[in-house]
Amino acid sequence: MGAYNWVRFDARCPRCEASSPIKAQRHIASSYDGDDSGRFHNRIYVVGQTMAWWPRTDRRWPSWTEENRAPSEGQEGVVRECCYANCETCGAELYAVIEFRDLTVVRIVDVGIESLWPADYLR
Repeated sequence: MGAYNWVRFDARCPRCEASSPIKAQRHIASSYDGDDSGRFHNRIYVVGQTMAWWPRTDRRWPSWTEENRAPSEGQEGVVRECCYANCETCGAELYAVIEFRDLTVVRIVDVGIESLWPADYLR
């Protein structure tokens, strides 16, 4: 199993339809390696927060998108990842498409039932 981190956000759950905390497991900017703050693994982030990673001057910096899929078309430094997620109210198994720009969690693009995972994203 690869390293991962979490993004926690509030959204309408497509199953219970409640405005609920959602927790999504994401793999970009995740590593069992780390820096003085610890491993880049099992940390919880929120929208607007910059993720811990190697500095731009480090040869490993570009690898923050390795576990991701393709960069967003026409938007340099922007990547989207479809992540496994769960509704913390009803426990529904969901997916969340999350947009990142240069190590910052920018926005939640979509939330849906896991069985309806978008075809454009790897599982």
